[in-house]
Amino acid sequence: MSQKRSDKELKKVLISQLGSKSNAVATGALKELDARGWLSDGALQGAYISSANLENNSFTGGDLKGAHLSFSNLRNTSWFETDLEGAFLDHVDLRKASLSIHAVGPHYAEANLKNVSLSFADLSGARIRHEQFIQTRSLQNAIMPDGELYDGCYNLEADINFAKKTGKNVNNAKEMALFYGVVVEKYLLGQARFVEFKNRNDANL
Repeated sequence: MSQKRSDKELKKVLISQLGSKSNAVATGALKELDARGWLSDGALQGAYISSANLENNSFTGGDLKGAHLSFSNLRNTSWFETDLEGAFLDHVDLRKASLSIHAVGPHYAEANLKNVSLSFADLSGARIRHEQFIQTRSLQNAIMPDGELYDGCYNLEADINFAKKTGKNVNNAKEMALFYGVVVEKYLLGQARFVEFKNRNDANL
């Protein structure tokens, strides 16, 4: 009984340290959580670790469903086989992060980004596939892997709903371009890419 209580208290301390703005402290906590199997056993589901400095770390095999990672420094991180379903990654710095399988081969599964919120995230240089992006919840004002502002090309439901709430006519290209902060031509090109991508997916079904 005392061992269980001790583990629970240690787990709480490590999760708290994981949210540290000190990279050394956060990295040490992550490695300890991983060594004890707590990175993958669900202990971090729904955890509040916002504003953490976790640059240059690996979350491979982790279970972070519903975790709150907003405003965190996640530059050059690896997320292979990581479950991030429903996680909050708004305003995060994910520059040069790897969330797809391209870098390591087919024996790894890519990160699960279903319903992940990535609004205002910096994804410059990140390895993320279109098939992953289309499962996310929000990308409004995100910097995409090519360094360009997200243009609405995936027509994500949360973004569309937010546009409606702010009074935008979602069928008006000029208003939607303004909503996404891009020129009309870029918005329309994004919509054309969405149709092309959707048709390609439908053809593969």
